[in-house]
Amino acid sequence: EQVQRHDRLAAVGELAAGLAHEIRNPIAAIRGAIEEIRGRNISPDQGDKLMQIAVRECDHLNHILSQFLDFAREPHVERRPFPVCEVLREVCELLEREFSDREEIKIVVLPCPEGCAVSGDRSQLKQVSYNIGKNAIEAMGERGKLTIALNRDAVSVSVRFDDEGPGIPPDEVSKIFEPFYTTKESGVGMGLAVCMRIVTAHDGAIYVAARPGGGASVTVRLPAARSEE
Repeated sequence: EQVQRHDRLAAVGELAAGLAHEIRNPIAAIRGAIEEIRGRNISPDQGDKLMQIAVRECDHLNHILSQFLDFAREPHVERRPFPVCEVLREVCELLEREFSDREEIKIVVLPCPEGCAVSGDRSQLKQVSYNIGKNAIEAMGERGKLTIALNRDAVSVSVRFDDEGPGIPPDEVSKIFEPFYTTKESGVGMGLAVCMRIVTAHDGAIYVAARPGGGASVTVRLPAARSEE
């Protein structure tokens, strides 16, 4: 019990340190803008620019805290059976619209086998697929192909996302689902941590690996819906 308590306190400490690190910069920017407005005579244009900075950083703080709360809450799962292929098509359409300016980015959803249904919260699992797909496209930059493949075995349904980005160094694979871990300059690092929470709440698992030909592969494995559901 003492070891478990120590581990829990250590985990809480790491989360608190990560959260403090993420909110420090926006708070400093807001404080700086307010001090400039208060401390000297400025033109209306300068004042408007400083107010825009303060509002933007407030929005950024809200985004950080919203993602943190999404991670901290235990996901409430309303289980209903649905075909995964429909969700993947919807996610593909969303990503194509969002990244329509990147003409050399291709998104391919391979033909779905029959019987690929899971029982879970459709909205939450759609969020998982969208977050993983978006991360893959952002990792590739201006060009590359994201391939989404769906497979079914006797007990589970697996969705694999293969990208052609720079891949993940072996020493970072174990960290990728940790809260606040990110390699992006503007990232918060909560997206994949939230995905892990959602997938785990659905009795599933999520894996990441380097692809032999370059890039990264992320697989989400979920229990298949029973035929009587």
